[in-house]
Amino acid sequence: SALGGRLRVRAADRPIIRWRWKAERLPEGGDETIRGRDDVAARLLLVFHESWRPSQVKAIGYVWGNTLTSGQVIDSPYSANVKIVAVESGRNALGMWKVEERDYAADYQRFFGEPADSLLGVSIMTDSDNTRSIAVAYYDYIELDRPRG
Repeated sequence: SALGGRLRVRAADRPIIRWRWKAERLPEGGDETIRGRDDVAARLLLVFHESWRPSQVKAIGYVWGNTLTSGQVIDSPYSANVKIVAVESGRNALGMWKVEERDYAADYQRFFGEPADSLLGVSIMTDSDNTRSIAVAYYDYIELDRPRG
């Protein structure tokens, strides 16, 4: 399942994204590195460049990983223009609410070698269609902010 919204926020104005989520069940056999098995219990996807050509879309997916370790970054198995970041990983924190914060503008600069212009969309996804299993996750809030201090 997925839920998303369009927006246009200058990344320089609000470069911090903060959210709260809880995964209760990871998809059995999910592996973020393999096309066709890249299901995850929780994903927050930020879209920066939209195009009718999928190869031109640039996005960052923050995930509760199955096989990736926390902090690991990979290219999506579908496109090098979509970076996957394991913010949480595995079963150790299942059932616990976790508050996350990322400087998505700095992540974009690091991943794509250029400054982020505008954040154009945000989606949340709980995904288990490829593995034909069950994934369960909850999302509480998502907010964009300026750096503190």
